This record gives sequence, C-alpha cells and structure tokens, in this order.
Amino acid sequence: MNKKKWGFITLIFVLCCLMVTSSWAAKKVKFYQANANDYIRMLNEKPGQRMVNAFGLTRDEALVLLRQRTDFNGVTHYRYQQVYKGIPVWGMQTIVSVGPDNRVVRLNGTMVLDIAKDIKGIPPVSSLDPAAALKRMKERHKGKDKRAKWLFKNEQYGTYIYIDKKQKAHPCYVVSFFADRECADPSRFIHFIDIETGKILHRFDMLAYAYGVGPGGNLKIGYYYHGVDYPPFPVTEKNGICFMETTELKSVDLNHGTTGSIPHAFTCYENTHEPINGGYCPLNDAQAFGKQVIDMYNGWYGVPPVPFQLTLRCHYSVDYDGWFWDGTTLTFGDGYVIFYPPVALDIVGHEVSHGFTDYNSGLIYSGQPGGINESFSDMAGQAAKYYLKGTTDYTFGSEICKTCTALKYLFDPPLDGHSIDHVDDYYEGMPIQYSSGIFNKAFYLISVSQGWTTRMAFDIFVKANQDYWEPETDFQQGAEGAMYAALDYGYPCGDVKNAFAVVGINLTCPSPCQGIIINPGFETGDTSGWTVTGNVSITSDAHSGSYAVSLDGAGSSVEQVITNLCASTSYTVSCWGKAKSQADVYLGVKNYGGTEQTIQFTDFKNFVKKSITFTTGAANTSATIFFIKLDSRFTGIGDDFEIIKN
Repeated sequence: MNKKKWGFITLIFVLCCLMVTSSWAAKKVKFYQANANDYIRMLNEKPGQRMVNAFGLTRDEALVLLRQRTDFNGVTHYRYQQVYKGIPVWGMQTIVSVGPDNRVVRLNGTMVLDIAKDIKGIPPVSSLDPAAALKRMKERHKGKDKRAKWLFKNEQYGTYIYIDKKQKAHPCYVVSFFADRECADPSRFIHFIDIETGKILHRFDMLAYAYGVGPGGNLKIGYYYHGVDYPPFPVTEKNGICFMETTELKSVDLNHGTTGSIPHAFTCYENTHEPINGGYCPLNDAQAFGKQVIDMYNGWYGVPPVPFQLTLRCHYSVDYDGWFWDGTTLTFGDGYVIFYPPVALDIVGHEVSHGFTDYNSGLIYSGQPGGINESFSDMAGQAAKYYLKGTTDYTFGSEICKTCTALKYLFDPPLDGHSIDHVDDYYEGMPIQYSSGIFNKAFYLISVSQGWTTRMAFDIFVKANQDYWEPETDFQQGAEGAMYAALDYGYPCGDVKNAFAVVGINLTCPSPCQGIIINPGFETGDTSGWTVTGNVSITSDAHSGSYAVSLDGAGSSVEQVITNLCASTSYTVSCWGKAKSQADVYLGVKNYGGTEQTIQFTDFKNFVKKSITFTTGAANTSATIFFIKLDSRFTGIGDDFEIIKN
C-alpha cells in the first residue's frame, strides 16, 4: 500500500538563545534578492553563530539538513527544514548556498518567526496519533460513495506545524493519499487537521492531471513507427516474449480497469496492441516517450527525473478523457470526446517532471508555488520535444486535442481563453493551470532570445528547481532563482531580466564587473585560492570566523588574481589585519593598469581595516591583490579580504 511515515531528519543546527521581536502571531520571512544580502553579510561576518545572528530563531527552533548538492561551479547548496520543538514546520525550507571559500553566496527560501506566540504548548509525542487522522480522512473520503470499492495508495502522514493564510501557527496532523474507485474518480488530497480541535484547517487536491488538454501517433498527427521514424523503445526479452519493462521504466495495460501493475507483454519484437479512439498504439508511445524523457534528464543533467522506476499505465477506465500523475505513477485514459489517447511526448514530459519537482524543490501544488510547479512541467514538455526532434512549437497538448488547436500556448498564454501572462492578472485561488502562463511566457521569451535555445532556457529552470526553489517559493523568488541559475551557467542575465519584466516581475542583475575573492576569510582552514610565498600559516587568531592567515618571515606573502573586473572602473580592496610597525606588513594591489599601491598595518593588538581604491586601466579586466610582510621580525595577520565595485 506504499504507506510511509514522514519522519524527522538529522539535526544539523540547533539555534540557541535569541529573543524574537514582538508580534501577536507567527510571521513569514521570505528571502528575496532585496533582503538576502543583509542576511548573507551577517552569515559571513560571524560564521560560528551564523544562524542565530541572521535569522533570530529561539532555543525551541532548529534547522535540519534535508540534503546538499554541489554544482558545477563548486557551490554547495544546503537545503534545511525548519522545526519547532522537534516538529517540522510544513513547507518552510531555507537554501544556503556556500562557495568553495566557505562563504555564503546566496540565500533562498522561507522561514517563520514568533511561532511561540501562537503555540503555547504541544502535546507529548506519545499522545500524537497522525495514523488515526489518516484513517479518519480515508473514511471521510469513502463517504463520497459508500458502496464503491476504493483503492488507496501513496499514504503519508505526520505531525507538523502548519502556518495558515492568516500566518497563524497550528500544531497539525498532515495526511495525504491517492484515492480511486472502479468508475474512475482519482484524487490526491492533502489535509491539515488541527491536533486540538480535529478541525480540517485546509485541504487541496495535489493530483497533477488535466481535462480539456502509437505503431504510434493518432489520426490528427498521423502514423509513425517507433524504430524507423523515432528510436525503438526498450523492452526486456525472455523466451521470445518482450516485456515493456526495464530498470528505469515500465508500461502497464490496465485493460480499461483502474488497477494494475504488471508490465505489458507481447511476442517479440513488434507490438500492435491496442489501437483505440484514433490512436494507433498508446502503449508504444508510453514506453518510447517515457524513455526519451528519462534520457533527456540523464543526458543533460546527469540525474533521472524520479529516483525510482517510472510506471506508465495505459487504457485506464472506459472513455476516460484525461490523464494524471499520482505522485509515483503516470496514468492515461484513452480519450473520448476531447482527446485522442493522450500519450504524447509533451504530456509525458510534463507529468513525469511533476515527479522531478516533488523530489527537488517540493513546490506546493497550490497558489503561486503551484503556478510555478505547473509551468515547470509545461517547460519540460517543450524540452522533451526539443530533445527528440530538435525543435518545438511552444504549444502544449496540440497533438492529442480533438476539439482545439492546443491546450496551452506558451508563446501567448491567453490564447487558450483562461491563462494569464502577467502578475497583475493573478488573484489568490486562481487555478494553477492558468497562473502557469506567467512563467510559461517568460520561458518562451528566454528561449527565443538571441543566442539562446530551448535547452538553455530549460537549463536554468532545472537548476533553480534543484538549488534555489523551495515549497513556498512565490513568483518573485522563482524568477530570482532562475536568474541565479543563469548566472551560474554564465548565460546572459539581462535576457532573463528582460523576459520576466514582460510578465511584470522585476529583477536586478548583479554587476558583471564584480570580481570574486576565493577563500577571502581562509575559512577553508588553508590558503586555497591564494598563491603563497615564504613562511605562511593559518592561525585561529581571526577577525571573524575560525581562521586567518599569518605571515611569519621576511618576504612572506599571499596574493590572488581577481578576474571579471571591468576596464576603466573604480574598485576598493580591503582587509582586516594587525602587525607591529617594525614588521612592515602591507595590503597591496598591482597589475591593474596603474601604479602598484600599498597601505601599512601598524597596530599589533587590534584588528584594523585598511582599504585601497584603484581604477583599472582601459584594457585591464583583472588585478592582483596581495598581503605581504617585508621584515623578519614579529608576525602579520590578515583576514576577511574584500573587493567592491565603486
């Protein structure tokens, strides 16, 4: 039955003793580009106490590490779950991105402060019974049709702190399940149940499905043959029988029922089962297109779309005019009045990518996060077509719709009569299939910008999904995550900014002329990133953090070439240091297109900040900064190097 208890995760940070600001209720703190820099500065100034100082959480709160991922730039993205008195706060995650120099470079996500204002006490763990809450919600669901034989699977339950729309915190049971019956009535509701009152505070359907949006093909797009027109699909052969199953995926013939998990089998090697409703062989399309989507993710990003065997079920029920993703399985009806059998490449790419989102950012399938979630899957459908065919038309569902040209138009979302393409048109409670038009339009505009391709545009949204989005990500945060991903890839940030401006989301691209110092505070515990000369060591006598650099002999130095500067531009380089005047210890800058400059440290008791301002030459886009000790006497210590564009 796939019953799974949502457990707690290994504790990484226990956040101690800091008074929170006065408030009458819990309050969300969402990290945007506009406010993240202040938090990042606090995180880097005192890394030993970074969480306490930056976020102001209490002794009852903690962050637990869900997972970490190091990207191709060497940046490690740590994804944390907020907990209160050991109980997870539902949907609240924070992503802290740390560079190779052990300094925080980005901050994304959402936290909640002042939970204690709403929750005076939490029942002992022994008295909590979320499993009973799950049972009660299942019985409630059966009330829709007491005579039906109900199927439940993907059951999940746990105890959480839930923040309602008025930002009030509640101890809750959170339960969810996939439910279906013989006459085809699939749903995947999640329920938030107040522990004390038993009241359902909120519920919504998480089932990712569509209404109104083989050989292969159908009467609309024509006949094609897998193995000639498209690559053959994978099977497992045994004694002359071909099974539609590999370690990566399997395709199941439900034979017009609603249950089943056995892969379809046929006499090798040609499958012609079962032409229906104008479709030539939906099972072939399912196996072939499922494989293409898996290959796309593996080939482009080195990961499968879901961390388990993908199951595609065909011939669901009778005259079922739709399809759905239930969290683990992709199910297709045969269509009826609206659709041909809906096993098209963009449909498969779309639905499977809901699984990718589930196992990466976990975007909630409701509200603004739901609009981004749905849009990401729309983008994946276009990427899948581009992967197989080398082109796409930026429409969704066009190949299987009998009664329309297409279900969605990414190049002009309002063409479907429902979708929006600007944030000003969004309202709370709008169906996510319609609000997805905002990010769909931005994706299209990025894709067709000069020098871009569909894959490049999808690259940045995949990376945002992996590293910068979290369950509560809203439109602004989602756009900023895409911008950060573009910067990570080295793609033009301005094109991303311009695309989102069209849909009403304003972004500010970081200056392309801001050089980066690697390991500026020596928090790696060594001199990585620096060129060392003479007698140099690492000391715990630091201005901030745990380490600093120590120069211990005549002619000892560390230096680093700073790249990505702009020509004819003013910069200020600085560091904190201490040394006796007789030691002749200097901060310096050279090789920037002007005269070498230095400034001396003369206080050996206190760290003092020294700065040098310089202007790069007309043809210079780099500079060398250095910290040097000329005399053999005494010691010079340096820490927290920084370069700022003026």
